[in-house]
Amino acid sequence: MKTLWQIFAIARTEFRFGLRRGWPVVGTAAVGLVVSAGTLYLAFLNMEDMPRKYAAEVGASALAMAWPAFQWLALGVLPIVTAPTIPADRQFGIDELLRSTPLTGTIYLAGKVLGVIAAMLLTATVAFALHILLHLTLIGPINLALYLELTLLNGLPLLLWASVIGVLVASALRTRRAAIFVGILVGALSPYPWALAFRPPPDVNYVPYTSMLSRQAASDFVFQRYDLLSFWVPQVTVGQVAQVFTLALLTLLVVAIAARLWLLQKESF
Repeated sequence: MKTLWQIFAIARTEFRFGLRRGWPVVGTAAVGLVVSAGTLYLAFLNMEDMPRKYAAEVGASALAMAWPAFQWLALGVLPIVTAPTIPADRQFGIDELLRSTPLTGTIYLAGKVLGVIAAMLLTATVAFALHILLHLTLIGPINLALYLELTLLNGLPLLLWASVIGVLVASALRTRRAAIFVGILVGALSPYPWALAFRPPPDVNYVPYTSMLSRQAASDFVFQRYDLLSFWVPQVTVGQVAQVFTLALLTLLVVAIAARLWLLQKESF
């Protein structure tokens, strides 16, 4: 129980720091608002002179067209804005104060990660609610089932993974500037664990490979259930989605172990 309270205390403090510094909030909000604006704009154009009863269908099609931008932005932006989380403590001397307390490196890392996740989730929830409100007001009803499935199977995992990987990868650095640079590198490499841009089309002579750069297995799996995929996009199986999640989780686990070992060996913490 004591350990849980210590993790909660670190997480609460980091949550407040995240809101004050603004980086996780601004990054998450930017990702959500860009995709929301694109979806609403496409839906608004396609709904011209159409009855509101078609709003859910039109909105779903617009979401399918705008969603690839979310995947790239989430994996590219969030590691950058979350990377300075731990280096900021070293730069301002907070780490020395923490070492005078009965905390362990595991508790510290867990609290930092949870605090960043909390700040990110709060911002994402507000952005999501704003999108739904604007869609209902400007366009009409939404396909709630599609939104929920896409959020749970693709949107939320991407947000969580990108935020956590940024914190962990930069945990060995001592300055925010270096952390941001590493975050940029991580953002550039993040598409690989999620198999984004690595699914070739079924016929490379018919469909240009560049047409697959925006495809990701988990989101395509959801969209195909609602007949929202283009005809040239290959169908996705449950096994392919499971492989993507397995690779992403293994990558995160390896980075987490490396971060913990670094704190233990280099800082005895």
